Amino acid sequence: MKLIEHFLSIQGEGAYAGRLAIFVRFGGCNLRCAGFGVRLKAPNAKELIGCDTIKAAQCENFDFKDTNFSELKNIIKSHNAPNAIIVLSGGEPLLHQKNTDFKDFLRFLIEQNRQVHFESNGTIEPDFKSLPELKNCYFALSVKLENSGESKEKRINARALKSIFANSKGALSRNCLA
Repeated sequence: MKLIEHFLSIQGEGAYAGRLAIFVRFGGCNLRCAGFGVRLKAPNAKELIGCDTIKAAQCENFDFKDTNFSELKNIIKSHNAPNAIIVLSGGEPLLHQKNTDFKDFLRFLIEQNRQVHFESNGTIEPDFKSLPELKNCYFALSVKLENSGESKEKRINARALKSIFANSKGALSRNCLA
């Protein structure tokens, strides 16, 4: 898993705005969202077009470090913020739900009674059966609209959205489905 960044801040959007949060941003995304029009030159001189988290979404064009469970656990401890919510972001963090280090990290957070929030595009169905800890998590869904440049079939996964709303601790969507 590529770790793009981590930082302590205040959650600035959604129902949990104003809460102290540790943000952990993972690399990789199953969408490109070229319709958002953010342009960036990668180190390999390739021009990338995508969303506001283009480095995370298209991390394969950058030299980000792979991370493991031990490093992720130490990151959370290093922020010394025991009451902060943990926001797992990307790209699309659910791309990593089958990764052993990611699973161990999520289990660790839940065992520590941390409130875990996923920032997701809602296109990947969480595996609530093999990773039941996901049922203790909150989901902030940013379902992509037509202006993302992605096809409706790619950007809207009704099954995944229904599963998230039915099985998670809580879920909110920033966008109306079109």
